[in-house]
Amino acid sequence: MRGMTPEASRALDLLRRRLYPLLESGVATVAAAPPRERPWTPPADLRVVGEEIVVSLEIPGVPREAVEVDLHGSTLTISGVRHRPAEDAARVVHQAERPVGSFSRSFTVPWTLDADSATAALEDGVLTVRAKRV
Repeated sequence: MRGMTPEASRALDLLRRRLYPLLESGVATVAAAPPRERPWTPPADLRVVGEEIVVSLEIPGVPREAVEVDLHGSTLTISGVRHRPAEDAARVVHQAERPVGSFSRSFTVPWTLDADSATAALEDGVLTVRAKRV
C-alpha cells in the first residue's frame, strides 16, 4: 500500500492471513472472555383495559422465584435477575447475545392502583401483572 512502511505492510499481511480464515469459517477459534452479568432492560407493554392496567414484560429464562413485583400508590416496579446457564461455565462461549444480570422496570400511571387487586402470572417467558385503578 502506498505510504506504508515495510514493517506496517508485513504486519497487515500477517493480520489478514490470520483473520480472514476465521471470518470465512464463521467460527472463531480464539476463546472469548466469559460474558459479564450487568443490568439490562426487558421490553415491556403497558395497556389500560377497562378499569385495570396490564403490564407485560418479556423475561424468558428468569425463574419465578427471581422476580419481585412491588406496587405502591401509582407506581408498579418489577425487578429480578437472570443468570448465565450453569452449563456455560464448562463450555467455551463463542457468542452470547442474551443479556444476563439484574433488571428493574418502573411504571407510573396517573391513578392510584389497588394493591389488593394486583395479580402476576409468568407464562412462556412473559410476566403479566394486572392491577385495578382506584
